[in-house]
Amino acid sequence: MNIMKIYMRSIWKLNLVYKWYFIISLFVDFFNIFSMLFIWYIVYKYNQNTSIKGFNFNSILLYTIFSTINSKFYDSEAEYTIADEIDSGQIINNFIRPISYFKRLIAESLGDFSFGLLFYIFPILIIFISYTFYYNLNFNITYISILFYIITLIFSIIINFLLSFLTGLMAFYVNYIWGFMTFKSTLLTLITGQLFPLIFLPKILVDILKFTPFYYMNFAPISILLNQIKNNEIYKIILIQFCWCILLSLIVYFVWSSAKKYLSINGG
Repeated sequence: MNIMKIYMRSIWKLNLVYKWYFIISLFVDFFNIFSMLFIWYIVYKYNQNTSIKGFNFNSILLYTIFSTINSKFYDSEAEYTIADEIDSGQIINNFIRPISYFKRLIAESLGDFSFGLLFYIFPILIIFISYTFYYNLNFNITYISILFYIITLIFSIIINFLLSFLTGLMAFYVNYIWGFMTFKSTLLTLITGQLFPLIFLPKILVDILKFTPFYYMNFAPISILLNQIKNNEIYKIILIQFCWCILLSLIVYFVWSSAKKYLSINGG
């Protein structure tokens, strides 16, 4: 545990050293949020109905903000770290360190998570809460929905980290995966509901996504927060998330055991 804390602190120090990169990223994300809210404002302004697929403007406002927050909660650099260290040859050093490579990546992800929570997510939440009180907006949120949202969000973070680690393990088999990582990031933005609620997609696509972990990474937790899912369905979602965590953990274990045999160092 002490070693993991060291890696977490190293990520904090790294982020503080490159603070301007973080600040610029923060402004970019704020710009993206306001751009999406402006688009939704235009859509709802010229729409005859006050609700689209069960979402009124206040709901879509909340969805857009928390979708961005979620993406920062479960954003993991594991795949980029693995790909970069294999490309440079530094990956070999991790096999002789007094901490497993998997635990080290977990520690670094927790470092990014805690740093982003303090300097990124809290400011957004403060601005959002201030905006809510200033305009006296009423969101259909309860303490119970917040609790279930946090539980499902934790499972989402675990699922995303496991998927990120699996993606990074592809670098053990092929020499270049940067294009695939970009494609994966773009695809997840769409099929997890980061751009818009998945309910806006054709029903057949939504039903297919329910058989994948992607449906439960972003759309389901926010729908729970907005009280759009009944309690019995919430328990089912949590169970499905738990099963995906177990299944992906087993896949990671077997792929990781196999990937080390295919390691090819080109740099270093």
